[in-house]
Amino acid sequence: TVGFVTLVLMVPLAITSTGITGVDRVYDGTTAVALNGSAATLAGALAGDAVTLSLAGASGTMADKNAGTNKPVAIAGVALAGADAVNYSLTEASTATVNIAAASLQAGGIRAVNRVVDGTTVVQIDASGATVAGVLPGDNVVLDPSGAVGAVSSPDPGLAKAVLVSG
Repeated sequence: TVGFVTLVLMVPLAITSTGITGVDRVYDGTTAVALNGSAATLAGALAGDAVTLSLAGASGTMADKNAGTNKPVAIAGVALAGADAVNYSLTEASTATVNIAAASLQAGGIRAVNRVVDGTTVVQIDASGATVAGVLPGDNVVLDPSGAVGAVSSPDPGLAKAVLVSG
């Protein structure tokens, strides 16, 4: 007698994840993006199967470190968890984007030049000692004071008047 062996190939069912989003932040000089999976959903799992989405090893990355809006985020490391997770393969279909706000810098070392009353609110600015604080290591930012102008609230004489610097 000849025996037959039946070979059964098990192909995992495809399951799709959507709803993972990038977490908006202020520019920090990196391409890393935190992910939020609170609105994530799975589609394609059989009713009653114990399968969930795990972001434990997930990461998000932008193509560049620059500030901007609606920047695409590449998502990696999303996994399935649960007793029936081995029966599924995951397709990540989230189209995450992120908004990266420009970092705030502080200008310093700018002085108003004292003058005699001339009937205007314009004040000359001395920016020879100008500095900028808050620049992240590795970034190249310089303060360009060439367009800086100063103004006081009124043309009346006074001591220690506040000067608004712009430009």
